[in-house]
Amino acid sequence: MLCTVWAIQRFSNYIGAQKVIIETCHQPVTFLNSQRIRDSVVTNTRIATWLMALQGHNVEARYAQNYKSALGNGLAACQSCSDDTPTVIAQAETSPDLPLTCHRYFEESVCQSMPTAYVDGCSYNHEGILKAGAGILWLNDRPCPPQHFKLGPQSSQYAEIAAILITLQIASAHNIRDLLICTDSNYARLSFTCHLPNWKQNGFKTANNKPVKHQHLFQTCDDLTSKHDMIIYWKKVKGHSKQPGTDEDLNDQTDAHAKAGALHGELWSPPTHPPTITITRSKRTQPTTIPTATNAGSSNLHE
Repeated sequence: MLCTVWAIQRFSNYIGAQKVIIETCHQPVTFLNSQRIRDSVVTNTRIATWLMALQGHNVEARYAQNYKSALGNGLAACQSCSDDTPTVIAQAETSPDLPLTCHRYFEESVCQSMPTAYVDGCSYNHEGILKAGAGILWLNDRPCPPQHFKLGPQSSQYAEIAAILITLQIASAHNIRDLLICTDSNYARLSFTCHLPNWKQNGFKTANNKPVKHQHLFQTCDDLTSKHDMIIYWKKVKGHSKQPGTDEDLNDQTDAHAKAGALHGELWSPPTHPPTITITRSKRTQPTTIPTATNAGSSNLHE
């Protein structure tokens, strides 16, 4: 926290009125995002003093456990703040460049008029039987009305990622290239924005060298976004908050669709074999024809 305050003060002339985004693998720094800060409820006098120094700065902390970051390893080698004398830093082991990702954090100025999908997955026991469902609600019914699907006896994590995949299938069928996905699932959001590049580089193994759960779903999502040159923005919304607000209301409606899908939706299953594709980057051009929309209630949305 002290390092964060020092850095912002040190470079305040360069920052000016711009937003400061801190990407960190140190969880305590995320205290800057906490409700206690927004409510001005801080009892520790030292932290309160540090926070006073940040007044007037728009600060956002983004947390990800990226222990392989060459930048993070290099900074960790230098801990002396006694003076401004350059310190010899041990050469950090650099990892190969991570693949480019098409997943972005939410930016209000960029996403204002973008097609927006509220996505939710659920899993629960109904009369002693495990049932999972997916719900998708498109803002202003663009490109189609709300939908729900039955996923069978699956976990909640499976349901969350399956709901994302269904959303991407619908988006690609309607030639949507830029998409905002709103979800209350940190698991889904951080899997795509933080962990997917490392997983792809490591052969879909975690940092503990274990296979990534639901690898097939993640790979199919990645193939789909790459094939259609899609850019996905991710927005975190509060889940089951029961508080007034557009995001909260739409997320609650999406949750209801997911639960209804688990019981009464059309059965959906992922593609049997993810497609193998060759990616060629080219400049985007406006399509000359609009693809025929698929049946909104159909599960035949596979690539």
